[in-house]
Amino acid sequence: MSNDLYEFGPFRLDPGQRLLVRAEEQVRLPPMVFDLLLFLVQRSEQLVKKEEIIKHLWPDSFVEEGNLTNNISILRKELGDTGKNPKYIKTVPKHGYRFVANVKVLHAEKPDTARRKTRKFNGLLVASLFASVVVVVGLYFWVGGNSTKRYTRSTDAYQAYLRGRYFWSKRDAENLKKAIEQFNQAVALDNKYALAYAGLAECYNVLPSYGSLSPVEAYPRARDAATKALEIDNTIAEAHVALARIKANYDWDWPGAEAEFKRAIELNSDYSNAHYFYALNYLVPMGKLDEATAELHRALQLEPTSVIINTNLGVIFYYQGRYEQAIEQYRRALEFDKHSVSARLRLLDVYTQTGRYDEAIAEHELIVEPLGTEDPKFLKQLKEALRQSGPQGYLRKRLEQAKQKAKVNEEYVPPTSVAGFAARLGDNEQAFEWLEKAYEKRDEGLTRLKLDPRYENLRADPRYADLLRRIHLLP
Repeated sequence: MSNDLYEFGPFRLDPGQRLLVRAEEQVRLPPMVFDLLLFLVQRSEQLVKKEEIIKHLWPDSFVEEGNLTNNISILRKELGDTGKNPKYIKTVPKHGYRFVANVKVLHAEKPDTARRKTRKFNGLLVASLFASVVVVVGLYFWVGGNSTKRYTRSTDAYQAYLRGRYFWSKRDAENLKKAIEQFNQAVALDNKYALAYAGLAECYNVLPSYGSLSPVEAYPRARDAATKALEIDNTIAEAHVALARIKANYDWDWPGAEAEFKRAIELNSDYSNAHYFYALNYLVPMGKLDEATAELHRALQLEPTSVIINTNLGVIFYYQGRYEQAIEQYRRALEFDKHSVSARLRLLDVYTQTGRYDEAIAEHELIVEPLGTEDPKFLKQLKEALRQSGPQGYLRKRLEQAKQKAKVNEEYVPPTSVAGFAARLGDNEQAFEWLEKAYEKRDEGLTRLKLDPRYENLRADPRYADLLRRIHLLP
């Protein structure tokens, strides 16, 4: 390893000693973040592509872009930098990063010169190293009082956290359970690891969307984990996003949700999920679809290959009645993962909404047959119903199947999914019966009641406005 030192701004970076110093004080970085900083500094003023960084930092692992984004966020925080007005690390959208500060390279001295100077400063060096060791050891073991711990000194906890983020990014029931296991392992190794608690909160927040837990089971657990994270360190954007989603989807506290989302973006404007969930869980329920679209585009600048963000940009088009554009966007999401159940379910839904039932059946086949996500008998029943009784027979069978799945209780079935089919059939009484169940169970689908075209026929009924008032979406 080169003994060259690097200076930029008030910082000095020493690769040989693995030290970053600011104004004679050590800045303590997690090992991976130190390697990231060194990699960027050694390529100052150059565009460094995301793929190049990931290959360097994780040469033997499959890692999502989100892990890199998270480490960039940590590094910016420690350098006192921001993505909006960068002094050190500039994001080049859709490509990578550029270290923009002026870097001065201090080349290593020749051995003879170094030996002569070593004698002169030997006493000072020993004293300095002793003081550093005392400080490091003291910080390592002292976790009581009012100390906060944004990150961890445990390599094992950090690795567990990274595995958790990887599984979280896959966004399906099986991988979310794996993510929870990894985050729990991280906090077991370091019970002051705030980011790991935030990861747990994020997992519990999305589990109802994948049928693993009901909202009344999942959101209280998410609240406990988010609260714990913020007690340890209230500057973590991930925890503020998790709390914002609880306030929006479970408490229906819209001012509180907005404040938490905006705080998260203020803390870390490069956290893609802050923009994504702000759009989906606040701006969409408020009916601010143009603003929601802008936030999703910002999220995609940060994570252009995200299947879930690309998919939900299509959902905005769907709510706007731009069905062909929604289909095109869902197809774009599938280019990144042709097996995405979420994107294919959205395609199935838009085809159903527009009366393209043969295409809906074709999408259903692509979900069931290659992926084994459902008993094939349900698809067979739908084909038969469509053949024998046309669109009304198809919709009646979808309603019957949704009610059957909800009754079996092997997985959480959102009551709004049942209500939607009843509404499409014009069975308003049954639709409102299931919407009341959605209210009791805190179904997230209720928050988009004003926009979802399935409920068009219900909007003249006084019960519709009453329900919106109860979830604080009407005065």
